[in-house]
Amino acid sequence: MLIDHLTAGFSLNEFLETVPSLERRQAQRFLELTGEQMNECASSLTSV
Repeated sequence: MLIDHLTAGFSLNEFLETVPSLERRQAQRFLELTGEQMNECASSLTSV
């Protein structure tokens, strides 16, 4: 849901306004982990 909002052009602040139970630090950590996973995936594809 967060990634869908961000790719649609909404800011993190706008997303957090729609999900008041989610803390900013939780969303930021999710994005960090997602970025790490994407980097690992891209790295494994380029090293083949």
